[in-house]
Amino acid sequence: MLRDNEWLENRVRELWQTYYSDARTGYPITVKFGPRARYRYGSIYSSGEQCHILVNRLFSHPDVPEYVVDATLVHELAHYIHGYGSGLRKLHSHPHRGGVVDRELIDYLRTALNDPAYDIGVAITGHEPIPFSLVVTEGFGDIPMADRTFALLKSLAGKRASINGATQIRAGVIRPEVIVPQEGDAAADADRPNIEAGQLVPGTPIRVIREPYFGILGTVTGLPSELVQVESETWVRVLNAKLADGRDVTVPRANVEIIEG
Repeated sequence: MLRDNEWLENRVRELWQTYYSDARTGYPITVKFGPRARYRYGSIYSSGEQCHILVNRLFSHPDVPEYVVDATLVHELAHYIHGYGSGLRKLHSHPHRGGVVDRELIDYLRTALNDPAYDIGVAITGHEPIPFSLVVTEGFGDIPMADRTFALLKSLAGKRASINGATQIRAGVIRPEVIVPQEGDAAADADRPNIEAGQLVPGTPIRVIREPYFGILGTVTGLPSELVQVESETWVRVLNAKLADGRDVTVPRANVEIIEG
């Protein structure tokens, strides 16, 4: 049986009492399952003097772990107490400025993971005490897989492999690894571009990992030295890139990952 809006309302009440009982309150909250979405877990906004929280409708299916829904709700409630969608005075100029939401989530994560010492730190996931790692490759939904990645994985079909599930989305970017032992010179690749691993230079193949170009492949065309101010009011280094669809764009360097292999 699918979860309904009443189930969501009960989760919000319990989470509020557990983690935000001493927080200030603003507009009354209505929570319900919204449209299905590929990338967005939840959202919060106000209409009149009513706060609305929408949760990805895909999460109404009982196969989605309850802690995924709870983490989404706790995230949106953090925005609420910070003044977004609640009618309260905004505490920050940007809803995610300086990792403020992460700090609000720490108590929930320590409880969910049964680890009182757990810290978000540099936001590396995939090493939690869970039974196994599942790596979902790029190339699902509307996001294309890099041809080189597909060809490499296809060539290794049937071979024994090990998986490292550690993932980091922020500074540095760490992706899960599939490690396949090779014999002799089987791993040699004469066609590999003459680019040092992990180095951003003109010609480096990349994938953008933030909206509005999320998931699109491209190639670095320039690396301006001056800092540029972005929406969160921080000054960051950017790069110029030509996307696979032909567009020339400028994005923060932290918003891309290098396509290797």
